[in-house]
Amino acid sequence: SLHDALPICAFYTYEWDPDAGWVFLSRASAPGVAPGDNAGWAVALEGERLAVGSPGRQGGNGGSTSHARGGRVSVFELQSNTWVHERSHVDIVDWDDNELGKSVALKHPVVFAGAPGAIAFPNGRTGRVTAYHYVSHVLAMLEAEGLVTEDARLGESLAVADDVLFAGAP
Repeated sequence: SLHDALPICAFYTYEWDPDAGWVFLSRASAPGVAPGDNAGWAVALEGERLAVGSPGRQGGNGGSTSHARGGRVSVFELQSNTWVHERSHVDIVDWDDNELGKSVALKHPVVFAGAPGAIAFPNGRTGRVTAYHYVSHVLAMLEAEGLVTEDARLGESLAVADDVLFAGAP
């Protein structure tokens, strides 16, 4: 099948054709992704910008530390019908098992990233949703606080509409 021939750790673009159904267009991935990163676990699209979550990403920038599943969110921009990886991405390596990128949402100029494994307590993890402001191809953290109780796993899912962010905490 088509998917057997394509590498993992990527996201795939399809377009609806009324005569042929969903037609494969392209495949893209961020530099340095590896099996186990779960690249493409979550994707969010707004206009010509795409956020791709990799909640299984090991370590920090380049995967050089031993932190397990710190996670990563990569940002792509559509240029001449090709998804181009922006030079900035986000890696959280403060705690093991943050799972940053398990959910993502976009509302220009902000990229929201869910890390449901963040902030460990004896009874579970509260989770975190972090907002990153996207200016001149650089992501800067806006906020990192989640007001939830133990074991909420805030950031398991995200959606944004107008000026409202919805964050799942199952």
